[in-house]
Amino acid sequence: MHRIVDAVSGRPLVARVELARGLGLRAARGLIGRRGLGPGEGLLLADPLGCVHTCGMRFPIDVVFLDRRLVVVGVAEAVPPWRLAARRGARLQLELSAGRACALGLVPGSRLALRPAGGPFRAGSPRPVGRSGEPAHEPAPRPCATGRDVPSVPPRSAPRTPPPGGAAPPPTAPNPFRRSV
Repeated sequence: MHRIVDAVSGRPLVARVELARGLGLRAARGLIGRRGLGPGEGLLLADPLGCVHTCGMRFPIDVVFLDRRLVVVGVAEAVPPWRLAARRGARLQLELSAGRACALGLVPGSRLALRPAGGPFRAGSPRPVGRSGEPAHEPAPRPCATGRDVPSVPPRSAPRTPPPGGAAPPPTAPNPFRRSV
């Protein structure tokens, strides 16, 4: 087990992170079959394609896309089951419970660090504690996007409407790879 901390401030972000490397069963299954993730749990996938699917999962997740230096290149919030999320330039993906990425303040450009398990955490609790054992100060939560704030995408079968102003869409060029019959 490992943990994720903010590389700049050292603030603990995720207390228990499982690593899924290579082509083993853990990497292939990811979070499929689990009932959920706790607020201090996560799964770090090493996928050079920068892509995560939620096929077969039972709950939505936040996906934090990281480059090789553990810098956040993108965040996909509340990805529902049976969806695909990807970001160009991502080499690692950190899967968290839905809403956690926003609550932790993870945005593109944030620098993270991976540390071995242990450190300033109470046993069995993902909450950070100070040196004397009292709960450490946590920043006030910022407002997060909810499902109601996310615009809906029309289904593919929806007819295309002309842009405002009544202009027709531009004509399409012939496909040079299609054979004429």
